[in-house]
Amino acid sequence: MAASENYLKGFNHGYFLQKYEPDLLHDILKTPQVDHDYVAGLTDGKSELDKEVLKETGRENINDLKDPFEKRLNAQEDKNIPTNDKGFDKDER
Repeated sequence: MAASENYLKGFNHGYFLQKYEPDLLHDILKTPQVDHDYVAGLTDGKSELDKEVLKETGRENINDLKDPFEKRLNAQEDKNIPTNDKGFDKDER
């Protein structure tokens, strides 16, 4: 069975939004929706990009894609390791 025109539009829009405006897509998909081919396409387009990103990065877990700096910062906070900040306080200028 061929996909409907609405499904294909939704798929392409979902893919694009997940790539460039993921927060907007998240908000759209969390609102109550009627059962519609377009919404199914949005969801599937989002999922397709997620699969491609995971395949390209070789990561099995999306959490592995976090910024390495953020991971180190969180590890330091968890261990109460002081950061070697050599910045100036506002009062020291």
